[in-house]
Amino acid sequence: MITSSPTVVAIRVDASTRMGTGHVYRCLTLAAALARRGAEVHVIHRLHDGHMADVIRRAGHVVHTLPAPPHHTTLAIADGNYRAWAGVSEIEDADATRAVLCTIGAAWLIVDHYGFGQTWQQRLRTTVPHIMVIDDLADRTHDCDILLDQNWYARAESRYDDRVPPQCLRLCGPRFALIAPEYAAARPSTAPREGPVSRVLVFYGGSDEAGLTAQALRVLSQPAFLHLSVDVVVGRNAADGHVVRQLAAARGRTSVHDTLPSLLPLMLHADLAIGAGGITSWERCCVGLPALVTVVAQNQAAPSTALAVAGACLLVGALPGAGGNSADLSTALSTALQSLLDHPAQYAQIAQAAWDVGEGRGADIVAEVLLPSPHETLRLRDARMDDCRQYWHWVNDPAVRDASIQDGVIDWPTHFAWFSRRLGVTDGALCVLETAQGVPLGQFRVDVTNGRGIIDYSIDRMFRGRGLGNALIRRGVQAWIHRSPHMPLDARVKRDNTASAKAFLASGLFELVVDISHDPRDVIDFTMCPQEVSACSP
Repeated sequence: MITSSPTVVAIRVDASTRMGTGHVYRCLTLAAALARRGAEVHVIHRLHDGHMADVIRRAGHVVHTLPAPPHHTTLAIADGNYRAWAGVSEIEDADATRAVLCTIGAAWLIVDHYGFGQTWQQRLRTTVPHIMVIDDLADRTHDCDILLDQNWYARAESRYDDRVPPQCLRLCGPRFALIAPEYAAARPSTAPREGPVSRVLVFYGGSDEAGLTAQALRVLSQPAFLHLSVDVVVGRNAADGHVVRQLAAARGRTSVHDTLPSLLPLMLHADLAIGAGGITSWERCCVGLPALVTVVAQNQAAPSTALAVAGACLLVGALPGAGGNSADLSTALSTALQSLLDHPAQYAQIAQAAWDVGEGRGADIVAEVLLPSPHETLRLRDARMDDCRQYWHWVNDPAVRDASIQDGVIDWPTHFAWFSRRLGVTDGALCVLETAQGVPLGQFRVDVTNGRGIIDYSIDRMFRGRGLGNALIRRGVQAWIHRSPHMPLDARVKRDNTASAKAFLASGLFELVVDISHDPRDVIDFTMCPQEVSACSP
């Protein structure tokens, strides 16, 4: 039997004592999602102090190491000179990366590095067909096909106006956060915390150069907080692990954990987290864990502030080099912690807001964009309450609103009330088309009016142009015939919605009610062809 070779995906990412470990860990999450789809992942990784080549290899991926820079990067993160993080020039690094790419034949190059921009990417354009950039800063121009920024900003996509090519697909916001799939898997069995606070998780990232873990333990050792149980995670590159262990031993009721494969078990047992911003913020939100957050790097300031404004965490200051001042962070932490203990309603509000942010399927969504699933592997299922926010995103997509006969934007309370009622309707259908990995691709709905079913469907903007409309209609009609074999189906689309009109006709299951060339209305009506029903198949 002839089998096709796996798709090769290359990732260019670094770690160091200065830049931390977060870039590598989020890339490993995406790499795992790609590997589950059969991709062969190669990671190109420079040997800085604090590199993670061994971690990447243990994750099962091929590592191509680049030599350590001739001199170590000595500028602090606070200086904001991210271009210095690579330790070599963009051209030198691009040429070294190209040498690797020429030997592996990658279909995609994913780069997660603040030190590289358009110059680096353009130098590799003739070597690899497609480039995806992972960024948070929006401070430089990119030449890429996909731009991923998983952080929460107002008008997130507009931050990259004039910084990416017009045809670049922008994946912006926490929906695309690259967190491990176990968080999304745990979400249905969890709920927003209601209190009281009895167990605290402390984690300030892989490096914690500022010694905030020890500082938090000193606060938790104050008499007012000694009743709390504490889990402390010491990062891979932490410099003061011995101090943390001494403080933990003296405090009691405190467990110290070295770097773990996942924080999920500790998050599920915690009532409150204390730590930095970054990727851990989206993990906490996914399972509804309230947090006291300190901004430790410039790139964390804006998204952490946005989360705090949304009520999904409490900010307890920032390090001086991360846009903060020299205020006493210990005092700020102690005050915020006492406030949550004294005001359980505030605690519950933060937990609910955090829960509303996180969905946890970002890695599989991005992997689906990069490596689309074959149509025959897709499945249609009934909608659930946890699809409510996804439906809200779909219904307010600008293209969907333009194509809708009722084109006004729908606010969240109105949508939530409608969706809650709609799930209880028994004579219609409300379905989600998804991949084998559970990535939602679109929705299929039937509303019953005067004894006839009326179809409404939409495809997520990221997945249009793949013929999914036709596949969704055929699966939806098949499910409807199984459920209500004697009720006919109709559809109505706006005249200028040519994509939907073509999808209904291409399915072979529908015909025009009236010759549109003689119909002056702004809508086109379709009805199901009885003779074609038997031809409907997945």
